[in-house]
Amino acid sequence: MIGIILLFSLLALYAINIYRIYIGWKSTPEIQLSEIKNPTAFSIIIPCRNEAGNISKCLASLSQLSFPSESFEIIIVDDGSTDDLVTQVTPFLGQRIVCITSKGQGKKAALNEGISLAKFAYIITLDADCIVNTQWLTFYAIIIYQNPGARLIAGPVIITQKSPSVVNDFQVMEMAANMTINANGIYRKEYFICNGANLCFEKQSFYEVNGYAGNENISSGDDVFLISKMSMAFPRGIFFLKNVQAAVETAPMPTIHSLFSQRKRWASKTKAYASKRIIVIQGLVFLTNLFLLLMMIYGIAYLHVLKFVMIAMLLKMLIDYLYLKSSTTFYGQKLRNFIPSFSMYLAYILYLGVIALNTKNYSWKGRPGFGK
Repeated sequence: MIGIILLFSLLALYAINIYRIYIGWKSTPEIQLSEIKNPTAFSIIIPCRNEAGNISKCLASLSQLSFPSESFEIIIVDDGSTDDLVTQVTPFLGQRIVCITSKGQGKKAALNEGISLAKFAYIITLDADCIVNTQWLTFYAIIIYQNPGARLIAGPVIITQKSPSVVNDFQVMEMAANMTINANGIYRKEYFICNGANLCFEKQSFYEVNGYAGNENISSGDDVFLISKMSMAFPRGIFFLKNVQAAVETAPMPTIHSLFSQRKRWASKTKAYASKRIIVIQGLVFLTNLFLLLMMIYGIAYLHVLKFVMIAMLLKMLIDYLYLKSSTTFYGQKLRNFIPSFSMYLAYILYLGVIALNTKNYSWKGRPGFGK
């Protein structure tokens, strides 16, 4: 009975937490398309390493932007690529698009190189495997116009939803949920996380907080370390750009192995940046799933317990379904393969919890990374 009481107590806390995130997400104002005079100008920085297969699509989408051509520039920074990246980039080069080679090594060094050459007041970092909407820059200009004190704006990232598959649809749900969590934290000013694949910040403010300095010992995390610094210096200057047309779209990891490898890299920064609030959220999710799995194993041996575990499982499934339905629908995506994805998540969240605490060195794009 103690185990059952603990299980339902955790589930109740989990439900309250999810509802609170949902309310924070719904309360985040959606930016509406409107005309503005003299829009803000942007320097778009694209750090690249071995992205020859993606960069052409990214640049092609940028060429279709509905934004004054004189109000943005694109700086591609080659981070020691060993493929034919430069060959793929060359046809796009011109007055507004340049490609340079990073003098350092790693994403932070590449970004620093591009930012130092940027001529406009606002920087946008974009990953080379992302596709943008024609109104993408317009929405950034609108939110800055509406909030003159904006120092950093977290933009949404969504996963391309291809033909139905558990691996693809799982990533669609996970990323959509992450965007609601990001928006909730920024709206409530309780915690600050973002995704560097679609991130805007003021160049002067970047230098005022010493940019990426202090986190050189961690390969990943350019985005969350920067928003953490910015939020401490300018707590009211952080915003979430809520609009589906402001989202950038990126392809899913094709296999479970590649998905877990990517998440291992992301987890390398967890201990270094996580605020108390986000640790509570992550810890509660981890404990709820862990205890549910343990009680399920226990219930197999003691069938009188199993019916309570199944009720708890169905309740959690309903909570997750309603939450994910809201977030995926907002971004124009379908909630497919929910039940197999739900089952996969039990193992996935336990894996993330373990590697977040015990991340070892890893390899990424042919280069060793480091998590400590």
